[in-house]
Amino acid sequence: MKLLSIVPQYLPVLGGIEVLVGALIPLFRRESVETIIVTDMDPNGLLPEYELIDSTPVHRFPFLNTLRAQDPVASLKLVGRLDRVLADIKPDLIHMHSAVQTSAWALERVLKKRASLPPFVVTQHGMLQPEDCLNVARTLMLRADVLTAVSKAALESAIAFTQRAGETLIIQNGVGQHENNPRPGRFEPPFALTCVGRLQREKGFDLAVAALARVRAQGLDANLTLIGRGEEREALLAAAAFHGVEPNVHFTGVLEYAETRRTIADSTLVLVPSRTREGFSLVAAEAAMAGVPCIASRLGGLADTVQDGITGILVPPEDVSALATEIAGILTNRRRLEFLSTNAQNAAGERFNMDKCAERYLKLYRDLAGRPRA
Repeated sequence: MKLLSIVPQYLPVLGGIEVLVGALIPLFRRESVETIIVTDMDPNGLLPEYELIDSTPVHRFPFLNTLRAQDPVASLKLVGRLDRVLADIKPDLIHMHSAVQTSAWALERVLKKRASLPPFVVTQHGMLQPEDCLNVARTLMLRADVLTAVSKAALESAIAFTQRAGETLIIQNGVGQHENNPRPGRFEPPFALTCVGRLQREKGFDLAVAALARVRAQGLDANLTLIGRGEEREALLAAAAFHGVEPNVHFTGVLEYAETRRTIADSTLVLVPSRTREGFSLVAAEAAMAGVPCIASRLGGLADTVQDGITGILVPPEDVSALATEIAGILTNRRRLEFLSTNAQNAAGERFNMDKCAERYLKLYRDLAGRPRA
């Protein structure tokens, strides 16, 4: 089976969707499903239009730049190129990871002009924000043979927007088992708190910095590591200085995926203090797989990922006091910390198992491939 997977970005660019799809590809290949990637050009324009990454063909198109240019000729050329790629590949199934990505406008035109189409799946990975509620996204989600989502909250968001009555399915993201043992003494001071993601206001990392200051004011030896880059880096540096914790906040920039996983596994706690309604937290799932409790905002799919009081703690969004209280409460109660850690790791082996995630997608693909087409 040939699977055309359409993703916002692809490796070596690292993000939740990119990491997931990259991990699924070798599992699919084991079952005779070959994946071809279509994606946008990388943000810096440094990657080629076509390359093989671990034997997987990757086609990059300037979707965003063409959209911004508003050049009809360039738009037609891009749509024509995408149509030719589909004609050459002849995929048995098309899987679009997020209908709100920059390729949506071009894919919608190609699908409209083609007389016959293979089965089409759309997976929503996040909660729809007002700026995402575009007609083209609605059209693609309604056109899909099956609309899947990574959490109940993400699916409900998509259905509310589209009023879709067709087939839907929830397939939670999977993460791989951790190969390395966590560092000895990770539950002893100095405590390691970790946030992972783009440094932008929506992620709420400034709340983590402010909470760290309150935790340290209680005499707890804790440090905060921020993994990622983004436009809020200077503001976060200023916040750390303002709260008097500049020496205790460490900025790593973007790390390799393996190093990010190791840092998460070596943490005492992972913090996901998001301001926006995330569809699923791959960071929280990675933490759980490593037996690291997560404190997250009670928003959207985070409540599906973190089981409050069992595998981690949910706090009201934008509540620094509640965040600091929960961090301090866990750090000063070793029994509670170990209880959450054990539960998180045990639950993750079942809930976020990558092999099971792959099996559910493969079952869907084979089911759709076996259905008669109109």
